[in-house]
Amino acid sequence: MLREISQSNIEQLREFLESRKTDIPDSVMHSVMDILADVRDNKDEACRRYTKQFDGVDVQEFRVPRETIEEA
Repeated sequence: MLREISQSNIEQLREFLESRKTDIPDSVMHSVMDILADVRDNKDEACRRYTKQFDGVDVQEFRVPRETIEEA
């Protein structure tokens, strides 16, 4: 069952991740926490950077145009 975790509560996220059975190396945990903080602080600009870095896609707009939605 999925559990909702508040985006504004970093400690709640940390507790959830630490409660999982998989051991997550501290270096990975720190990287994830840094990315989450960057996205929280820099919003779309950070999302653009990470989308380009991890997915190799240079996204300028996250909003899907109405025409594209209507065509679908």
